[in-house]
Amino acid sequence: MFFLRLPAWVSLLLTMPCWIACQQSASTEQAAATAPPPQSQTTYPATLAQRFGPLLRGSWVNADYLAHVRKSHSPQLAFDYTGEISEFSISLAKQSADSLVVGLGLGNHEGGNLTIYFRSGLQPNSLPTNWPDYEEPGNVSEISCQVGPRDTTLVLTTYSRDRKVVRRVSYERVPGVAADEIVALNRAVNTVLFAGRYTGQDSVGRPVQIQFTPDGRVQGLPGATSYDTSTDFGGGPGNDIDNVTFSNAARADRTIHFTRNADTLRLYSTTLLEPVDDAPTLTRGHLLYRLVRQR
Repeated sequence: MFFLRLPAWVSLLLTMPCWIACQQSASTEQAAATAPPPQSQTTYPATLAQRFGPLLRGSWVNADYLAHVRKSHSPQLAFDYTGEISEFSISLAKQSADSLVVGLGLGNHEGGNLTIYFRSGLQPNSLPTNWPDYEEPGNVSEISCQVGPRDTTLVLTTYSRDRKVVRRVSYERVPGVAADEIVALNRAVNTVLFAGRYTGQDSVGRPVQIQFTPDGRVQGLPGATSYDTSTDFGGGPGNDIDNVTFSNAARADRTIHFTRNADTLRLYSTTLLEPVDDAPTLTRGHLLYRLVRQR
């Protein structure tokens, strides 16, 4: 039997179309693997805003901080748990295109803001933010909402460069606070420690009836129409003991020390000691009122 031996250049011509077809197939597969998802799979900013907006709106306070206030009855002892961001104030009126600027309380000492982006996050129920991690610049933070049977929790999650969870901080919604004010933390503290009706006695045994409201108003306390609970122990005099300042337009403010045990609230006079060679110190004086919250 005879075999036809073809010249080398003829063999090359015969195999070339097959090689080209294989290369085209590989290129097509690679392009398909790296191409963006079809438009139908993309979640648009308007859709995300409609989905997340109603959940995000409102005022939120660090849940760990509030837990320590409830346990210790002391804003001073709880101060270390305020966290880097102590509260959020989220108003949808500040939305622009695909982003939303949010007001912040920073460590309950000063204010700031961050931006939430209505774009897909690392998790199906999260949105990216521009909140930086100054210790690890490569980290990113996203915000999400966890909807429970009774309450919704706001969660700020920080991820490392390799997208592992570095930390999660939860926030409780505080009702009755305008979404454009950074006052939710104080409102929450007032609710836990003061708000309600009280009966009791003053320093000489006279009966009193006093009412505190969550928004800082007081009735029945001589010489006072409003009160401001100190929650910032980051600097300045008055960081030594828990204190509340009572105000009245007709007289100077008065700073009072307080303690709470269950439903019993005690108010004490204070003195600000100002030594020449040391920082001022707020000290407790005599008992002014012993009050019991009525249920």
